[in-house]
Amino acid sequence: MPSCFGVKEREFINDLREWNIRKMEKKYSASYRRVLKYRLLQKRRNLTNDLLMINSILDKLQLF
Repeated sequence: MPSCFGVKEREFINDLREWNIRKMEKKYSASYRRVLKYRLLQKRRNLTNDLLMINSILDKLQLF
């Protein structure tokens, strides 16, 4: 699990992996699930941008 995730996000992801819907509905409110989903999407976008930048730098380094 990447260290960029907070404790609550890691816990949410682990619960999601178990795919226990009843447990998740009891444990997390609908609004809280939406907030965590938004945070995870934001992190994915940031990681994608970072990967694109790293690939671009590596491509430029290959020219040397």
